[in-house]
Amino acid sequence: MEDLEIFLSSEQPTACPKCGNRTEIIDDFDSSQEHKCLSEECNFQFILEFDSEDGI
Repeated sequence: MEDLEIFLSSEQPTACPKCGNRTEIIDDFDSSQEHKCLSEECNFQFILEFDSEDGI
């Protein structure tokens, strides 16, 4: 697996950090997901990490 940039999730729907388009989930892990931009011109892939705090 190539080294992908890591971004933190938010309450907003996931969008490509490079171009702002929607993304698809390529792989799903315990505390993160691998996403790919749906724009054919961009195709940026990245890791989305979930906040591990329990809302203290």
